[in-house]
Amino acid sequence: LSFLLSRKDIEIIPYAFENCLKMDNITLPSFISYIGDFAFSKCSKLTKINIPPSVTVIGDNAFGMCNNLTEITIPASVSKIGKKAFSNCSSLAEITIPASITVIEEYMFLNCFKLVTIDIPASITRIKKNAFDKCTSLKSIKIPSSVTDIECDAFSNCNSLLEFDIPTSVT
Repeated sequence: LSFLLSRKDIEIIPYAFENCLKMDNITLPSFISYIGDFAFSKCSKLTKINIPPSVTVIGDNAFGMCNNLTEITIPASVSKIGKKAFSNCSSLAEITIPASITVIEEYMFLNCFKLVTIDIPASITRIKKNAFDKCTSLKSIKIPSSVTDIECDAFSNCNSLLEFDIPTSVT
């Protein structure tokens, strides 16, 4: 199932496509600026999404529980990604956080079992609680010197983590 929105719509409202169990492909038009909370959560057949450069905000749990989502491209225009945005995306293997993001919100990647590596940009100043909890395939992560705060359980249950450098900037 694919969809196309009319030009008058500039945001995808919260819960707009939650539980669309047969939707496997999304083509977002270039004028969408906001993806609301839970907008695509529980779209279990969704495998890949390219977010257009017009988007500036991805809401809380926007793609939560998209079990077959393997890849997502986030443009540099996105300045905020909400908490739990990709939680329980158990097939997510690859994601790039753009340099426009300053905070990795709580539970953002909870239960992303197939995530092996992640590149944290130098713009990140804070990694909130349980951000990478149960990312059981995560093997290495490099924390940039811009990070000053790593909250509790940020990397809890990352059983495969072999390499972890904490910069002196972390207080």
